[in-house]
Parts: sequence; structure tokens; C-alpha cells
Amino acid sequence: MKIGITTIKVFSSPLFYGFILIIYSLIFYFPSLYNGFFCWDDKTVALAPVIIHMTFAGIVHLFFSFHVGLYHPLTSFSFMLDYSIGNGSPWPFHITNLILHICNILLLFVLLIRLTRNLRISFITCLLFAAHPMHIESIAWITSRKDLMFTFFSLLSITFYTDYTDKRQKVIYYFLVMFCVIFALLSKIQAVTLPFIFLLIDYFKGKSWKLRLIMEKVPFFLLCIFFGILNIIAQQEYGYISYGYHFSIVERAILMIYSISQYFIKILFPYPLSIFYPFPFKPRETIPLELFYIPCLLILGLAILLFRRKRCKRQIIFGLLFFFLNIIIVSGVSFYRDAVIADRYTYISSAGIMFVIAVIADDLLRTIKKYRIPVICLLVTYIAMMSLLTFQRIVMWNNPEILFRNALSINKNSDIILNTLATQEIESGKYKDAIYHLDNAIMISPDYTDAYFNRGIAYGRTGNLNASIRDLTHSIKINPIYYEAYFARGNAYMKSNDLQPAFDDFTIVIRLDPDHFGAFQNRAIVRGNMGDFAGAIEDLNVAISLNPGFAASYYLRGIALFNTGGNGRMDLYKSLSMGYMDAKRAIEYYCK
Repeated sequence: MKIGITTIKVFSSPLFYGFILIIYSLIFYFPSLYNGFFCWDDKTVALAPVIIHMTFAGIVHLFFSFHVGLYHPLTSFSFMLDYSIGNGSPWPFHITNLILHICNILLLFVLLIRLTRNLRISFITCLLFAAHPMHIESIAWITSRKDLMFTFFSLLSITFYTDYTDKRQKVIYYFLVMFCVIFALLSKIQAVTLPFIFLLIDYFKGKSWKLRLIMEKVPFFLLCIFFGILNIIAQQEYGYISYGYHFSIVERAILMIYSISQYFIKILFPYPLSIFYPFPFKPRETIPLELFYIPCLLILGLAILLFRRKRCKRQIIFGLLFFFLNIIIVSGVSFYRDAVIADRYTYISSAGIMFVIAVIADDLLRTIKKYRIPVICLLVTYIAMMSLLTFQRIVMWNNPEILFRNALSINKNSDIILNTLATQEIESGKYKDAIYHLDNAIMISPDYTDAYFNRGIAYGRTGNLNASIRDLTHSIKINPIYYEAYFARGNAYMKSNDLQPAFDDFTIVIRLDPDHFGAFQNRAIVRGNMGDFAGAIEDLNVAISLNPGFAASYYLRGIALFNTGGNGRMDLYKSLSMGYMDAKRAIEYYCK
């Protein structure tokens, strides 16, 4: 009898269900730990120069500067910690992302138990949240760490706010909420919705709307306004505000309604998923009529749902508003990006839809006995299908080329997908495939700078240097400050032994980017081939100061020193000690 009572207690314990959520998440997301750095912006964000040197001055710099058009210093600091732990290896970054995701699931579980006092609703919501394939992007893509971090501190702040509304020691909990809100804002600007979420919690708990209820949120609104202004300044400086398509106000309104409805549908039925979702129309194009069908049907369906489920109306409204408040801000951001929606933007907002599903399932299980078995079977099937899609998609993220081939099968006329797939094919040596896809990208967008640049790289790898120079020159005509195109063209000229144009291109790169190691290194080689060994030594001195761990720089400087009548013995021996074997032959020649 005691064993039976103990068993019942175990199966009714939140700790037991929390343990299941942890195991489930580990099973399905463990493959992400084998991922590398993603091709889009992991290396420019997570491996930026400001990240790789962990010093006190570097940490202070993170909090008093903008990074790639954004202000998320706490997220950048977490990248800095990961880099220092693994010395630039991707595994600490991915472990941190997975740990944050599991913590978010558990925090959501705790929050819902405190809000609803219903273990079944809380567990179903969190199981769906853990299983959802749209969350893979936030976990497997290192740069999406900001979604995980701001969600962690947001859920923590909401949990403390729930305690604040229930406890007597309100001052302590109020400052805990404030502390977590600040940390959420330092992780991602999307946290500006938190004051509205606190008002939503008040609604859920049936609080009467008094002036005091509004006034206590004023400090949170002021914080959000301050961080919002900071991020607007950061985006203006980086060019995000003027980036993307220039839609009219009417077009933006239609796209916002379309994107919100797409997010809702994708969360409910996440198939097909893509790494990239292009806009359904471009500015001043005819707007397809089908864009209006889904939003209208969705509004009608939600109205019927609220009418039919009056017993849990407040809970359903809470879940829908939680989704809406968190998704509306990212729907507006899309106008300054290349895609109309993105999987990672659903990370916290999806919890609202999952909660609605759990509430409806719980209501049916409690009130209509004949529906219990069908509801359980339907719910188990739904979770199983989510899990299967998650497993399939997490495998794709292990190979970006497969991921972008899948995206191309869904959006065949996306120039961005074609270009990105080509970059992966160039990395894997499939140059003909890359050129084919870049031809198509240029056909779709004749002024696509990156497509010309990448096709120039692909032609260079096949040895067609004339075609490479032609494409890189076209890329520069479109974007005259594209310093990587100058650098690539300089390399092509250098391979063609056309030294003066190569020298000119490397000089332009240095003017545009004074810390470009490759430009100093290669201009030194060109100068050496032109007989200007003194100039080569000057460039190599800078190159070595920028990258002291590159053995070839010491080798080249040693030879240049000998050719100017100096002694390059120390440089040659240093190069050899670093494993550069060409230095051995140079030592035998110069140091007889």
C-alpha cells in the first residue's frame, strides 16, 4: 500500500515531469552539439574581434558600444565566455545554447504551475514547447543565442512578477523583477514587450484595473523606451533602418497581418519549414489575393473558438495575447530584413499557442469523458509528429548545404537562398554547381553584389582568373566600398602575376579596413615580387602585429630582411618553430 502511495506521489510530482522534459530535450537536441559555426553571421557576431579577447577593458567595451547594428552586451559577453572556454571551438557555444533552452523549458514549467495550479496544462505546454521544430533555429544557430537569453530573463522576470502579485514582501520581488527586465533588455531588445506581459498577468489573475496597477509599470516602460532608443541608434549607425525593401504604409500593414497569421499557422502546423522565407511580393507589385484568405479564416476560427470554449475563455485570451504581444514587434522588424518571417522569432511567442492547445485539451479531458481517448490519441500523435519533424530538421542543421537545398526546394526563386547555397558548394569544392546557382541568382537579381562576388570566387577556384576578375569588378561597380571584393580581385591579379593592379587593390582594402591582416600580408608579397623589400617589411610588421600566430609572416619577413642586407635569421627560426617547413630550406640557403 505504501509503495502504491509513493508511486502516485512520484507521478504527481512536478519534479518527475520536469525530469521528463530535461531528458526529452537532451535526446532531440543533442545532435546540435556537433554543429559548427553557421555560414551567415556566426563568425562575424560570435567570433568578432571584440569577443575573442576577454579582458576587463573588452568587457567594458561590450556594454558601452554597439555590435553589428545591435545592442545586446550580455549576449556578447556570453559569447566571450564560450570563446575563452573552448579557445574558439564551436562546442561550448552549442552547449550553452542547449543549456539555455532546457532552462527556458523548466522556467516556463514553473511559471505555468504557479499561474494555473494545473500540472497537466503546464506539462503539455512545455512538452509542446520542447518538441517544436521552429525552435531549432534558436538552438542550433549560435548567433540566435539572444533569443534564448532574453527568453530566460523574461520568463524569470514574469515568474518573479507572479510572486510579486502574491507575496507580502513586495519590494524585494519588485526589484527582482526590475533586475531581470534589465538583463532581458541587455540580451535582446525584444524584451520591450515585458511591461505589457505584466499587465497581461494582472488580467489573467483577475486584478482590478486601478491607477496603482498602471503606475507600478511606469519604471519598466521607461527602461524599455531607453533601451529602444539605444537600439534604434545602433541600427541607424549600421544601416539597418534604411536596409531592405521600401514598402508603403499600406503594404506594410498587409505584410504585418500576413506575417502574424503565418507565424500562427506555422506554430500550429510547422510544415514546410525553411531557413529563409522571402517576401510574397515586392514594393509596388500587385498584392496576391490569397494573402487575405488566411488572416480572415484565422480570425473567424479564433472567434468560434472563444464562443465555444466559454469555460476557459480567460486562459485562451491570455495565451493568444501572449503570442500576439511577443510576435507583433518582430513582425515590424521584418521590413528591415530580407525575410518576411523567421523561425527564431517564434521562440517565446509560441508558448502562448502551446498554452491554448494545452488548455483546450485539458478542458476536453475534464468535461467530456467520451472524448478522453480520442483527445489523448490526437495529442500524442501531434507531439510525435512535432518530435519527428524536430529530429529531421536538427539533422539538416548539421549540414548547412542540405539545409539550403531544402530551402531551395520550397522557395525556388529566392536569390538569397541560391547565393547562400552556392557559398556552401564553394566550400565543399562543388564549383560548377555553385556557378550554376549563382547564374540563377543573378538572373533573378541582376544587381546582386554578393552573387557576383561569390561567382568571382568560384571562377577563381576553377582557374578561370579572367572570369573571376570580371565578376569581382562588376561587384565593385555595384558596391564601391566592398573591400572583400577588392581583396579577392587583388588575389586574382596576384595569381595572374599582374602585380600593379594587385598592389592597388590591396591598398584600397587597407584604406577601407585598416586592420585587414590578409591585405597587409598579400601586399607584402606583391611588394617583394616587385623588388620593394623595405615596403614588404613595413607591411609584414603590421601583419604580425595584427596576427602574431601566423608563421608565414615571419618566414616572409626573414627573407625580406636578408634581401635588404639585414639579418632575418631570428624570423626564419621562429617560423620553423611554429611548424612552417619552407623556413627550413630558407635557413639552409641564407644561414650557411
